[in-house]
Amino acid sequence: MKTTAELLVELFHPVSVAKRLGVTRRTVDRLIQREDLRLVHISPRRVYVDPDSLREHLGAKVFTEIFGSALVEIAKAQAGEFADALQTANRIENIEWRDEALWEIAKAQAQAGLLEQALQTATKIGNTERRDEALWEIAKAQAQVGLFEQALQTAEMIEDTWGRSRALRAIAEAQARAGFLEDSQRTLRQALQTATRIENAVWRIWALPAIGKAQACAGLYDDARQTLMDISWIFDEGDEQDDEVLTPALNGEAQPSHPPECRDTESSESVSERAGSEPQKLLASSKTRDIEALVQAGHIEEARAQLVSARQTALLHEDSQARSEALLAIARSQVQAGLYLDALQTALLIESEQQRCEVLVSIAVAQAQAGMYTEAFPTAQLIEEPRQQSAVLFAIAESQRQAGLYAEAIETAQKIKEARYRSAALFAVAQAQARAGKIEDARATAELIEDALARRAALLLIDQEEVESPL
Repeated sequence: MKTTAELLVELFHPVSVAKRLGVTRRTVDRLIQREDLRLVHISPRRVYVDPDSLREHLGAKVFTEIFGSALVEIAKAQAGEFADALQTANRIENIEWRDEALWEIAKAQAQAGLLEQALQTATKIGNTERRDEALWEIAKAQAQVGLFEQALQTAEMIEDTWGRSRALRAIAEAQARAGFLEDSQRTLRQALQTATRIENAVWRIWALPAIGKAQACAGLYDDARQTLMDISWIFDEGDEQDDEVLTPALNGEAQPSHPPECRDTESSESVSERAGSEPQKLLASSKTRDIEALVQAGHIEEARAQLVSARQTALLHEDSQARSEALLAIARSQVQAGLYLDALQTALLIESEQQRCEVLVSIAVAQAQAGMYTEAFPTAQLIEEPRQQSAVLFAIAESQRQAGLYAEAIETAQKIKEARYRSAALFAVAQAQARAGKIEDARATAELIEDALARRAALLLIDQEEVESPL
C-alpha cells in the first residue's frame, strides 16, 4: 500500500488538482503564486497542494464533492495511524465519503486487535450497510480471540437480519472450535431464528444451509436435520465434505461421538458476490436525493423527467467510470420509483459489466416482487453471468411459488442454468405443494430434482406431510 506522502503527491499534485478542477496547470500555478493555494515540498520533485488551502479556497462543500474520494484514499493509507486517519475522516464534509473512510478505519482497527476503538469508530458510521459490515468484522475478530460475550453484543447491534445471522454463525463456530459446545449450540439456535426472518429469498438460500452445516459441526444433528428439511437448499456440486457432514444428519443415521472436523462455512468469496448483489457504492448526489424525495411524495412523473435529464447529463461524462457510476445511481432511483422500463434503458447504457449486472438484478427482482413475471424473465435473460442470472431466476420462481403459481414457478425453475438454484427452486415448490395438500403434484415436482440427496429430502418431507395431514 502507498504511504500517506506518496498519496498526497499523487492525488494533490498540481497536475492532478488541475484535472479535478477542470482547469489548466497554469491556473493552479497562478493560484499558488498568489498564495491562494499552498505548495508543500517533500523533495525538489515531490510536491503537492496543501488540502487545507484547497478547502479554504473552494469552501468545505465544494472541496469535499471534488476531492472526497482522495481524502478517503488518504484515510485508508493512514489506517495504521488511527488518530491521523480519524482526523482525516472527520474533515470530510460529505456524509457518504466520511462513512466510507470510517468503515475502512474500523476494519483496520479490528484487524489490529483494537476492538474497543473499532467499535467506537463503527458507531459513528451513518450508513446502515457500511456500519453493519464494520460490526460484522468486529464481532468476528472478538470471537476469534475468545471474547464471546462482547462478540454477541456486537452482533446484536447489526440491523440487517442476514448480516446478524452471519455474525452469530461465525461466533458459534469460534465457540465450537474453543470447546464451548453448549454455548455454540445456543448461539446457532439464535442464528437460525434470525436467518428465518430474512425476507430476500436469494440471501436466505445462502444463510440457512450454512447454519445447517455449522449445526452438524457443533453436534446438533437433530437441529441440522430439521434445518435442512425445512429450507430450500442444495449442496454445491462435488462438495464431498458437505456430504460427509450433512448426509448422516439428513438420513437420521447414527452420529459420531465427536463432531466432524469442519471448515469455516464462510468462504473468502463474499456472499454478496455469490448472490450477485455487491455492497452499494458511494456518493448519491444532492440531485439524486431530491429525486428520491419526489418519489416518496408520489410525484413520479416529475421524478421521471428529472431522471431522464440526469441520464442525459451523465452521458456527457468523459471518464467511463464516472459515467457508469452516475448511470448506476440514476438506474437505482428509477427502480425505486417503479420506472422499470426507464431503468432497463439506463442499465443498457452502463459500460461496466458488473454495475450493469447489478442494475439488471435489481430490476428483475423488483418486477417479480410486483408480480410482473412476464417482464421479469426477459430482464433476467439479459444478465450475462450464469450464477447471477440463476440467482435472479430463483427469486422469480420463489415469488411465483409464494403467490401459489406452482406451474409457473416450475417452468421458471427448469430454465435456471445453475443446478444448485434449479434444485432449490423445485424443492421449494414441492414443499409448498405438499403443505397445501397437493401430495401427488408435490411428488411429481420432487422427481424433477436432479440431485439425489435433495430429491430424497423432498420426498421425505412430502411423506411426512402426507402422514400428518388430516384425512
